[in-house]
Amino acid sequence: MENLGFEIEIPLGVQQYIDNDYKHLSKSERASDKKDMDLITRYYKKIADSDYVLVINAEKDGRKII
Repeated sequence: MENLGFEIEIPLGVQQYIDNDYKHLSKSERASDKKDMDLITRYYKKIADSDYVLVINAEKDGRKII
C-alpha cells in the first residue's frame, strides 16, 4: 500500500504485539496505554482526517477470520 502512495498507520497495540514477539499485553496494560496515550482520541482524529480506512482482522480471540 505504501508503494502505491498510501500513508499507513499501524495501531500502537498491533505494533507492541509485533515488537513483543507476538505476545499480547495484559488487559490492564492495554487499558493503561489507551488512557495514558489518549489513543482513542488519536485514532478518531486519524480516521476523521482520512479519505479511506482499511481494517483487517485476520484473527480475533484466537480464531482465524480470513
